[in-house]
Amino acid sequence: CSTSSKPASLATFSSGSATNWTQYTYNYTANKTTPILVFGIDASMNLYIIIDDVSVVDDLDPSVELLHNPSFDNSSTVPPKGWSVWCANTCAGNSEGTIISSGCRVPGRCYKSQCNNGGVDYVVQAFSAIINRTYTISFWFRRVRNSGGMDTATLYVGIL
Repeated sequence: CSTSSKPASLATFSSGSATNWTQYTYNYTANKTTPILVFGIDASMNLYIIIDDVSVVDDLDPSVELLHNPSFDNSSTVPPKGWSVWCANTCAGNSEGTIISSGCRVPGRCYKSQCNNGGVDYVVQAFSAIINRTYTISFWFRRVRNSGGMDTATLYVGIL
């Protein structure tokens, strides 16, 4: 796992401030038939990131969700069903991603990471796409401060 190549082709969110739940939406034009949606998290014990309600839909048929278990509700352990995790071994002290059921955007489960020690914890999922077709990718995330400090938490969002 390399921390020098973080997938941020859609967005990078970096701050030392706690945030409320916020939804982000991006358009992606497929250049391959099996793109991989990647969330990379570099956080700390004092400031962690939660992701919930991820979605990928084809703009020509937005009623069909292309991700499996997009809200993480069908999981109680990592890796979440339908998802894979990468680089959890770069996180110190069992701080890699986990599934939680409190603090989520809506009742259910969500994905939390506080990857410590300068590592990046990734939760990823491939989906089927048609080349040159446009897809809408959306997700909710928030930063939660556990205690004081000046730590920063960064979320990298990309397509591989």
